[in-house]
Amino acid sequence: MTINEDVRKKATEVLKNVNSHTDTEVHNAVIDLRRNPKRGDEVLLVPLLEHHDAMVAAAALYALTHIYGNPENYRDLIMKLSQGDPRDYVEMPLQSEALEDLAELASHGDQEALELLWKVAESPSTNVSAELTAWSCLARLAGEEWSLREFDKYAEIMIGDPESQEAEQIRQRVREAAKRKGIYIQVRKTD
Repeated sequence: MTINEDVRKKATEVLKNVNSHTDTEVHNAVIDLRRNPKRGDEVLLVPLLEHHDAMVAAAALYALTHIYGNPENYRDLIMKLSQGDPRDYVEMPLQSEALEDLAELASHGDQEALELLWKVAESPSTNVSAELTAWSCLARLAGEEWSLREFDKYAEIMIGDPESQEAEQIRQRVREAAKRKGIYIQVRKTD
């Protein structure tokens, strides 16, 4: 991988002085830094996990768990964020990133992560965008990875009319695949 030092330098300057930049500039700096990574960048990214903007925090989480380390390093935070965070909105970028990381933990045998992923997917209080992410992750874990075309179609159904028979059929397909794979966990729908 070729590192663009000019891009790195600009990104690190922004991240060293976050309060002097817009949320978009900070988000873009995180993206630029993760595309041009070096050991030690984590010191600039860890504080951004607490940033007020969900997109910034989600980008930092992704970088820390996929570029500079792995989800196991941030397991407790992932478990917490996968259940929702007040900074999130509409597409739920922070919760969705945490759910992706939760699925990664589950794929390596973390039973508690798998249980939590099912709980979030099955909870009636989960935001529809995060619910779609959870079901997509469960489908992938069950060996039913959705193509981009399927994902777009399922997203339209599950977000557009989450209570529809079509949406429930998608969920049931994932449940059946998970049963065949031995990863289905029945969750009581209490909230």
